[in-house]
Amino acid sequence: MSEIPKISDELKFYDNIQNFFKAIENRLITYWVYKKKFTPYDQEAKSKDVSIYEENCGASGMIKEVVLLPDNDILLGIAQDMELIDDERNYYMDYYKLSEIHIVYNQYQEQEYLNETS
Repeated sequence: MSEIPKISDELKFYDNIQNFFKAIENRLITYWVYKKKFTPYDQEAKSKDVSIYEENCGASGMIKEVVLLPDNDILLGIAQDMELIDDERNYYMDYYKLSEIHIVYNQYQEQEYLNETS
């Protein structure tokens, strides 16, 4: 069972985006994709439970690829753990622009994942 480092109480400052993504490259994140289109029903807000996300449940993965785009957005390749095949982990990648998703890091969830996969 691997131990993850505790989140520090001190502010961390990164002088560029590359250093930031390098520092978090092995973190398990949960992300939700923002809806791009809303139905007329959604737009009229007739229901209070209309989500701004495509799915109600977030997907989990690790950011493994980062591409700086000409429009100053960032394309993220997020590896998702699919299954064990012949005792090896099998991953697939989702690609999203950073502006299209909401990302959450939960240290407790990451520790649970590490306990399950080790």
